[in-house]
Amino acid sequence: SALSIGSYVCQARAARQTDEAVWDFVAPLVRNDVSDTDGDGAHTETPSAGDLHSVTADYIRIATDRLC
Repeated sequence: SALSIGSYVCQARAARQTDEAVWDFVAPLVRNDVSDTDGDGAHTETPSAGDLHSVTADYIRIATDRLC
């Protein structure tokens, strides 16, 4: 979920991980989160690489700005 991903971002920031390390860890979590948008475990259409990049950046930015 978004809150769990945000927690990972904050923990990585606190551990002074590089932006690349945070991205590499969080991107697969975001992909899984957005691929299951209906929440019942049935996978919907996989987002494009561009959409995934944008959504991952949003998750990291929002977590950094609001949770950390």
